[in-house]
Amino acid sequence: MSYSEEDHVKKQAFLYLARRSFFVEELRLKLIHKRFSQEGIDKVINLCIEQGFLDDQKLIRQLVEGARLRGFGSKAIWHKLYCKVGINRSILQQIILETEKSQFEDLKRLLQKKNQPTHLLNPKQRQRLITKCLRRGYCYDEIVRCLAE
Repeated sequence: MSYSEEDHVKKQAFLYLARRSFFVEELRLKLIHKRFSQEGIDKVINLCIEQGFLDDQKLIRQLVEGARLRGFGSKAIWHKLYCKVGINRSILQQIILETEKSQFEDLKRLLQKKNQPTHLLNPKQRQRLITKCLRRGYCYDEIVRCLAE
């Protein structure tokens, strides 16, 4: 039994997708690197999209929500994901804006981890806490507002 090139492309794509999720362009680049024809790659990519194996929007949402759960703010998430290969920047921006509503609650949770009432902190401790939150990608105004509450 002889395999067509499309079967080889499909086999390689499924091997990649079995390990982890990929963006459409990221998978396309990996298959191009394996020197498959553009036509075969396009057919397999379209098949994977139709079957639900490739979904850029779902993958971006998972990455953004995972970063939010780890305590990162919008700026940090944007900078981390912006230069990722194959990411659709307009979808990324839309999802970050959608999840930004919960950012204030995430910031409160991060500040409560200190187990110290934030209003009792001395100026040096307060500045360290603000700097930590800034490094995590939160806006200065939000941090100050959250500390004031």
